[in-house]
Amino acid sequence: MKHRLPMLEERGIAEAALLRLEQTKTFERDLLTRTPVTCHKGCHHCCQHPVMMSILEGISLQRWLADHRMWSTALKAKFEAHHAKVYGLELGLWLISEIPCPLLEASKGVCTAYEGRPSSCRLTFSTGDAYLCHPHRLVDAQSIVPRREAIGQIVDQESKILKRTKQKLAYLPLSTAVLIGERINNGELSLRDYAQEVLRMDLDRGT
Repeated sequence: MKHRLPMLEERGIAEAALLRLEQTKTFERDLLTRTPVTCHKGCHHCCQHPVMMSILEGISLQRWLADHRMWSTALKAKFEAHHAKVYGLELGLWLISEIPCPLLEASKGVCTAYEGRPSSCRLTFSTGDAYLCHPHRLVDAQSIVPRREAIGQIVDQESKILKRTKQKLAYLPLSTAVLIGERINNGELSLRDYAQEVLRMDLDRGT
């Protein structure tokens, strides 16, 4: 994929990606020094949890999918269907609605983009009974490792990066951020105009 954004924006996207990776690796390393996790391949209850991300991460994830030849017409359709279901949906309702991530291969219970998965997913761990991670049982779960501080640090970092180009940080559903990211990567929309595009989507949803 050819990246044609202005140098300052490209630098910010790369910097944000590196910061997210460093933060999630530190979180995982510190966690594993304290306690074993019970997450295992095939368990995918958390793949039905709400996943939000910044436009910077949406751009990076869409590039990752394209660079790995995964961004197909079929996958984009899954993202569009997911966006139609979750955009504007209250997070609690999203959670209990059991809406699978468009990257989930449900038959195998695995993420098709595991190596490039979102930072929110990289920060999600269970140290107890993974059965309780299911959206309908999560209310009673005590085993999901708190990650608010780590997410907060990522939010602060990305907010500072976007501020350099006079943009404000907004967290969007996974599918929405990736679909807008594709338009930015393709030159159909500028990063500077993404906030106006989100506003337009909000107005359309209200009509």
